[in-house]
Amino acid sequence: MDALLSKHPDYPKWVEAVAPQERARAAFLAASIWPDAIRNDRRFDDDNRRPTPDIPGLPSGSQARHTGWHSINLPFSPDGIPTVNPAEQSILTKLRDFQAFASMPESMKVYALPWVVHLVGDVHEPLYVLARFTHNHPRGESWR
Repeated sequence: MDALLSKHPDYPKWVEAVAPQERARAAFLAASIWPDAIRNDRRFDDDNRRPTPDIPGLPSGSQARHTGWHSINLPFSPDGIPTVNPAEQSILTKLRDFQAFASMPESMKVYALPWVVHLVGDVHEPLYVLARFTHNHPRGESWR
């Protein structure tokens, strides 16, 4: 895994000032939060805005923040109010997409690995998978 992470363009930052014997662990930990860290990174754009320039070492066109990938917000209504379906792109659809990881080109693996590690962690967060619809919140509310 470290051999793949070492090809990520942010790897030098992830292991800066880290002893050589600890770099694999440091890179894994940094990669696991990278999808959250890019939310404030100017090299990346919001999914609905003009794309930013390609980043060397990542696949072309992979500079979106993909905020919708972090959760699914399945509808739940304790008082019977109608609900809406979750967004088309979600944590579950992306994890399904990443099932093809083994057959991806290396540059895509370098990009996908931090996402896979991160999303596997996010999907275990109860408040990342449910949206509550009530009479007081008819449009739904995320509990995050």
